Amino acid sequence: MNKNWLEWTVFGVSAALILAMASWLVYDWRTPKTDRPLLRIELGEPISDGDVHSVPVTMRNEGDVTAESVTVLVTLTARGGKEEQAELQVPFIPRRSVRNGWVHFHSDPTAAVSLAPRVSGYEVP
Repeated sequence: MNKNWLEWTVFGVSAALILAMASWLVYDWRTPKTDRPLLRIELGEPISDGDVHSVPVTMRNEGDVTAESVTVLVTLTARGGKEEQAELQVPFIPRRSVRNGWVHFHSDPTAAVSLAPRVSGYEVP
C-alpha cells in the first residue's frame, strides 16, 4: 500500500523532531556543568516617590544549580559616609534564569556616592 503526501509529511516532521530532541539531549549531557549557582546582581535606575526611593534589582543565576532562600543586600553610601542597607529575599532562582525585584531606601540613590549589591547567602537544594 502506498502512502500519500500527508503521511510522508507527518513522518518527515516527526523524524526531524525526534532527531532534534536526541541531538539536544546529547549536547546537554556533554556540556560541562557548574556544581553551584552562579548569581549575578544588577541594579536599574532608581525611581523616587516622595520619601521612598525604589531601585530595581535583576538577579541572574548563570549556574546549573537552583539557588533557594536567596538574600540580596544593597548598600547605599551617601555623601558624608552615612550608609543605608536594604534587603531582598527571593524564595528561589532556578538554574539559567532571571528574577526581578525592588529594594527601597529613605536616602536618594541618585545622590549617593555608591550603591553596591551583593548576595549574602543562599541554600542549595
